[in-house]
Amino acid sequence: SSILLYYYSFLIADKTSGFLFEIVSLHLLYLEYWIGLERKQRH
Repeated sequence: SSILLYYYSFLIADKTSGFLFEIVSLHLLYLEYWIGLERKQRH
């Protein structure tokens, strides 16, 4: 059953990899933006 689960997760990852990559990159940009704002407020 572990092989089936691995294959199933691989299919899901293959279909959603582009979508997840966009979400992660946007989230990282958002975090960098807020970190920059906090640094500006401290100085």
